[in-house]
Amino acid sequence: MSDVRAFPASDRTTLIAGLLRLTDILLVAVVAYVLFWFQNDTLRAPHYYHQIIVLAALLTANFTHVAGIYRPVVLASTSLQVVRLAAAWTMVGLAVLAFVLVTEIAEWLNPTWAMRWFFGVLACFTVTRVFIWDRRRRMRRHGDLTIRIALVGARDLGRKVLEQLRQDPYVQVVGVFDTLDPGETTIEGVPYRGSVKDLVRLVRKERVDEIVIAMIDRSEEEVASVLAKLRDVPINTKFCAHTLRFNLPVRGYSTVGGLPLLHVFQRPLGAWGQVLKGVEDRVLGLIFLILALPVMAVIAVLVKLDSPGPVLFRQKRYGFNNNDITVFKFRSMRNDPNPDPSVPQAQRNDPRITRIGAFFAQVEPG
Repeated sequence: MSDVRAFPASDRTTLIAGLLRLTDILLVAVVAYVLFWFQNDTLRAPHYYHQIIVLAALLTANFTHVAGIYRPVVLASTSLQVVRLAAAWTMVGLAVLAFVLVTEIAEWLNPTWAMRWFFGVLACFTVTRVFIWDRRRRMRRHGDLTIRIALVGARDLGRKVLEQLRQDPYVQVVGVFDTLDPGETTIEGVPYRGSVKDLVRLVRKERVDEIVIAMIDRSEEEVASVLAKLRDVPINTKFCAHTLRFNLPVRGYSTVGGLPLLHVFQRPLGAWGQVLKGVEDRVLGLIFLILALPVMAVIAVLVKLDSPGPVLFRQKRYGFNNNDITVFKFRSMRNDPNPDPSVPQAQRNDPRITRIGAFFAQVEPG
């Protein structure tokens, strides 16, 4: 899985919460089986042990969710997490105890193992929270949890929104943008960085996690013009809605710095969607690569026999959102160890093309 810092700051808390949720459920099962193994020198537990462990894991997922342990405000406090976890895990223990008594399997269950399991899981919960506290502290120190926001709107409403956003220690406003120049270089201490077109160029060069539009005090035509320019920007775009009077494609609701924000545009893939897409890309890519290896091996041999030089040609290109990507292709032109910078780019019927390159150019679709 990719490092959490590879995701926008607005998704990192979501990822941390999801990983913690999965970790808590796994800890319940892992600690139970490890203690059983230490006590019995085997993992072949009776079937009712498996039933109790599965039940406890499912109840943990439920009770921790009800206790709000994975909410951002709770994640920010280690002590609050530990207290709520202890309460949730105690409720799980009582529920499991009731199940044991009702099903009359208490006489076969080892009470020493059960007590060690209860306190062992509680200790592991505490250790993971201390680890997360240290991890979050390091991330805060490096600004990895700070949401970088670009604010659109430099008039009265924009200034009020800006003042409120700056009160949140996890928010950094990277600049203010507007359709009209306000005649100032800074707005409430934050640099005015130009028009919405300048914002579109900025997000291709700098890290911007979210765009907040504070333009309720503008005409509907002006707002529509701004949204049209931001439609293709791959960043979550939110509308500050104090008194909403526009017909907008609302896709969600959230708060930042206490401000009510309506989601207008969202990235195609969110936190966990991006993780799953990355896993899918790599798995399918590996499968297709294995299937294509015989054909690729034949092509590599033909390229090598046709002309001296490397089999593969490497080139830097621009991908989505102007990100640099490296493209590898089978070489279709003669290799020049010291290419002349003034040599023109490849073109149709280029005399430098090899025989195998010309053949594949003929069979290439389009």
